[in-house]
Amino acid sequence: MSRAQHLRVVGSRSIFQFFLPSKGSPFSTHEFFRIDPETVETPLLDEGRGESVTLVVNPEEYGNEAMKEVNGDLWLWFLRPLAIPETAGQEEAPRLWDRERPRFEQRREFLFGTELTSTGVVVVSDEASYNYCQQLGVRAMLSPPPVSDAVTSLQPTHEVRVAAWVDKKPSRYTRFFLDSLPPGVLNLHGDTNIVQDFIWPSHWIVPQESAASTLPYEAAVCLGAGQTLITGHLWPRWGLEPGLDYLEFSTPEELARISEHVIKHPASTRLLATRGFHKRTVFDGARVYNRLISRLGL
Repeated sequence: MSRAQHLRVVGSRSIFQFFLPSKGSPFSTHEFFRIDPETVETPLLDEGRGESVTLVVNPEEYGNEAMKEVNGDLWLWFLRPLAIPETAGQEEAPRLWDRERPRFEQRREFLFGTELTSTGVVVVSDEASYNYCQQLGVRAMLSPPPVSDAVTSLQPTHEVRVAAWVDKKPSRYTRFFLDSLPPGVLNLHGDTNIVQDFIWPSHWIVPQESAASTLPYEAAVCLGAGQTLITGHLWPRWGLEPGLDYLEFSTPEELARISEHVIKHPASTRLLATRGFHKRTVFDGARVYNRLISRLGL
């Protein structure tokens, strides 16, 4: 790509539309495609200009065949890890990690089976995954996920509205935490229309989908919206501090206690939400994309 012009973002969930750049990004035009992995056709997108960039969020959901013959440059953005970090704590929960290892292998097999062109790139969020790509000789970049500044213009609720953000088909690990939530906590999934006719929660509960800690995209969006984030162990944190910028839980019982507290005392987290909002700049869409373009030498 000699000149960054048009960006096409592909994702399986509506919330990934906030991957679209903020003002000041290197892309003059952009568009979002929500494509269900269960109904995807080959190739993933059969139209597009040659000078465009196609960014696929969680590309392992679509399979190798869908990645073939995509016009323009292809960026594969993995929000889930490709490698297990040394500090993962596998000894503490061996059964959970036994269930998770096949998913790591699935993502690795996808990456190994994808033929990237000379302009293709893999983007990961954690250092262990980045090192793994380096060992394979894959052109990789380490970056936090981008969040459009459009989230700051959406109107939040002035009422207490505690909601859990999960996939429409939550994992067994996620349901373990969801079952502990007290009455009054709403369940919202990533396919909810979050731009039109939607009232943002005042407190977001974002559980992890597995024992492998990540930074769920909903967590980054929550900080950009200036709301209170309640989530599990984040890794990487990108400068975020638990207890200061967000509330962290480690067990279902702890999540239940935190949820009950914020329902009764919602104003107690106001300062925490403000601090988290000030840290949102690490995910600013324009900064993230400009940094990537600069590192790629484009």
